[in-house]
Amino acid sequence: MAWRYSKRIKIIPGVRINLSSRGISTTIGVRGASLNVSSRGTYLNVGIPGTGLSYREKLGGARPSQQPASLPAPEQPRLPEVPHGFYLPSHLDNILTLDIQEVTSQDMAGIKETILLAHQQRQELGTEIPKVQRALGTTKMKLLLSRIVLLNLFKKSIIEELKTDIETQQETLKALASGVEGSLMNLEIELEGDIKFNYLRTANLFNALAQSKKIWDITGSYYQDRVVTRSAASTSVKRTITQVDLKNLDEISCTYPAFHFHNQNGADIYIYPDFIIMFSSIREFAIIGYHELKLGFSSVQFVEEEGVPADSKVVSHTWAKVNKNGQPDRRFKDNYQIPVTLYGELEFKTNSGLHEGFQFSNHDACRDFYISFVEYQKILAKLKRYSEA
Repeated sequence: MAWRYSKRIKIIPGVRINLSSRGISTTIGVRGASLNVSSRGTYLNVGIPGTGLSYREKLGGARPSQQPASLPAPEQPRLPEVPHGFYLPSHLDNILTLDIQEVTSQDMAGIKETILLAHQQRQELGTEIPKVQRALGTTKMKLLLSRIVLLNLFKKSIIEELKTDIETQQETLKALASGVEGSLMNLEIELEGDIKFNYLRTANLFNALAQSKKIWDITGSYYQDRVVTRSAASTSVKRTITQVDLKNLDEISCTYPAFHFHNQNGADIYIYPDFIIMFSSIREFAIIGYHELKLGFSSVQFVEEEGVPADSKVVSHTWAKVNKNGQPDRRFKDNYQIPVTLYGELEFKTNSGLHEGFQFSNHDACRDFYISFVEYQKILAKLKRYSEA
């Protein structure tokens, strides 16, 4: 009996987002069937490709536009009178997102479901590939044994059937591999006019930010009594080396890779042109809108005992043990001088519980990215969240 295999491969719905001066619209679906959400309402679009036949039905009325969060105005850095902090590894984390499952925006649920569908199919197809590979190995062994016992002289039909099975199994493996590669949410984003200009400028500044010699994930920040500790720093900081880069989520294919912040004590942050993903695992991730994010920037003077990065500015020096007047405490014979460096910090917050912080050795790159990002965020806030493309 010829080898047979049956497995249905679903077409993962794509997501098309258009950002223009007329507003923002989102379309989810595949060719011939899609759902469009805009300020005019929600519409179902159905058609038969190649025939010119189509149908459009309004499913719901116009949805109210989201009220943007209060966006901070970009400011030039103000240096604190005393150093902001120094590294202290022993404290527990207190800068982290509380419950990622509670962070997702309601209007982003459709995108989240599409990501889950893509992941589920990739997993299913991935488990099928080894099964077919084993079947192919078995069939090749049968063919070899058949030739050894000279069945081709008496049962040529068996030999031909085994050859056909091998071809079928090889084609099946190709189809499964193609299915795995295609099990992605195709995120098509169209940026127009000033929106595109501002986003690309922000992307360039993010690239510069990613080149910082040192990047830390700030996982804890604590007030300390300077008199008791004899330190020049008013705050102790717990931080871990990390990195930022341009990267798509594994389940998303997009021509605009996300601004990716690696988080050392929680979910990574993926910033796409119209939404933000907090991703810890496929079971724990959230999607939020730009209108919910409150991005903050700080210029901090840091008592740096781990070596000054090449792209950092040393603004002053202090001592390991100091008096109230900033002079070295001469009671400590092994007292030593420490550089105070200027760093930039970004803080991500939402009312739903997001709280993450990152520190960058390149202060100016951090400041410039922040200013550009907030300007882009303001442009999106002016658009009606659901307007017709």
